[in-house]
Amino acid sequence: MTELPIRTCLPAGCVVPIGLDQTSVDALRAGTTLTLTAKASDTEQDVAFTISLNGFSAGLDRVEALGAN
Repeated sequence: MTELPIRTCLPAGCVVPIGLDQTSVDALRAGTTLTLTAKASDTEQDVAFTISLNGFSAGLDRVEALGAN
């Protein structure tokens, strides 16, 4: 488990900058869901988020294609 600090919070949510190595990207491409855990600011209790990875590979491929141009 990697702990990452929150850098910026906005009305719509907080931003946590991350970097992914190729092993992590490969795991995301192969996976179906990503589960993240955060601490609630008021209670310090863990809050789990489950995020669908449906479309992740296609989206990443598109970002890479746009960056190549």
